[in-house]
Amino acid sequence: MPTKPRPALPPIEVPSALQAPDAWRESLSSKSPDDVDVQRALNAQRRVAEAVEGLLSLRSSRDPRVSPGQHLDTIDRHARRLAEQAVSRVDEARQGLVRRMKQAQDMMTESLAREDAHSAEVRKALRELPPEARDRAVREAIEAGNRRVIGAVMAAPGIASGLPDDALASLRSVAAKRLHPELVDETARLSHVHDWLLDVAGGAQSVANAARPTPDQRAEYEQAVTASDAALAKLAGLDQ
Repeated sequence: MPTKPRPALPPIEVPSALQAPDAWRESLSSKSPDDVDVQRALNAQRRVAEAVEGLLSLRSSRDPRVSPGQHLDTIDRHARRLAEQAVSRVDEARQGLVRRMKQAQDMMTESLAREDAHSAEVRKALRELPPEARDRAVREAIEAGNRRVIGAVMAAPGIASGLPDDALASLRSVAAKRLHPELVDETARLSHVHDWLLDVAGGAQSVANAARPTPDQRAEYEQAVTASDAALAKLAGLDQ
């Protein structure tokens, strides 16, 4: 006689950032084989992923000696702990990345915004140009590595050179790539790992929230388990 499947809680999808720790390690380590902060990030992801796997394993298998209500309470406790530990582990792993990104940004800002005795004169000359000519003049100065023009523009608010704020931000990015490509690449690499870590924490929070049983899920699960246990007991009696 076929038996009915045991009652189960709704499935939970695991976000990609929490899957395949070995694949993530291979991908990120290939670009940063000796980077201590990247290794910390990978270790944090692995530990969070293992905690997620443990929670889902617990959720899918109830010890028959434990009541449905106790089983759900245990799941709820583990889900809360997962959410707290994921944030803690990720925040700890992020510290080095954040510090280094800030250092790189500060170095670029200091390097680009170097004024000299002619900076005010340069800004005045740019303000007097038509908008298109002004933008072209600054871009040509950046391409040529003209530190006098670059420093004059980057050391003051955009209005001082006749530039809108968004145009100044765009030109600053162009200048950084032209003069400090290694710092731009380093920042982008670290930022990628940092954003991935945020996805790890967010994914763990999502799994933890989904794993915590709602009142409706509690009632439905407890009723299903009770009915299943009664049916199994009845079948056992028939077999005797």
